Order: sequence, then structure tokens, then C-alpha cells
Amino acid sequence: MDKKFEEFKMELNKVYRKNKIYKEKMIEKGIIPEDIKIWEDIKKLPITTKQDLLKDYPNGWNCVPTSKIKMYHSSSGTTGKPLIVGLTDKDIELRKETIKENAK
Repeated sequence: MDKKFEEFKMELNKVYRKNKIYKEKMIEKGIIPEDIKIWEDIKKLPITTKQDLLKDYPNGWNCVPTSKIKMYHSSSGTTGKPLIVGLTDKDIELRKETIKENAK
């Protein structure tokens, strides 16, 4: 198994354990994280809609305690209610790295 897939699986397991909304969506589809064995299996995962993201708005999708949220990112809300995403220090660092990589 390649490193990126291992990291993905770790995150999927964390989301399954800590995010009740996404866990419910997976259960509805009859899958658990262990069913995702290769990249191709990602097709089995449920799609998340804007309506899903607005459930338990704005912090219902957080996988960390609110105390670990250091910054919020918000969409403009041009199609209705803006979406708000909480970012941890780790999320902020990953975003910086991604921006730096894409700027090359």
C-alpha cells in the first residue's frame, strides 16, 4: 500500500470515528472504512452535498474539539447560507504547503 493511501485511510478512519454525520452516510451505504482497500474503492464512499454540510451548522462536521479550531474559512454564500469550515493549526500548515507547491 502506498504512503498516500495509508494517510488517506488514517483520515477516513478518523472521520468515521469522530464525525457522526459522515458515519451515518457511510452506514446508509452499507460500508465501513475497512471496505476501502484500494484507490478504486473510493467510489463506494458517499458524496457530500452542500445540504449535508449545513446539517449541524456550523460545527457539526468538525472532527476535533472546537477549542482546537484556530481559524475559520467561509464561502461567500452567493447561493444561500455561507459554508464555514474550521481549521486547526495542522490544517493551516497543510494549506500553506499546498499553496506553495501550486505556486511553483
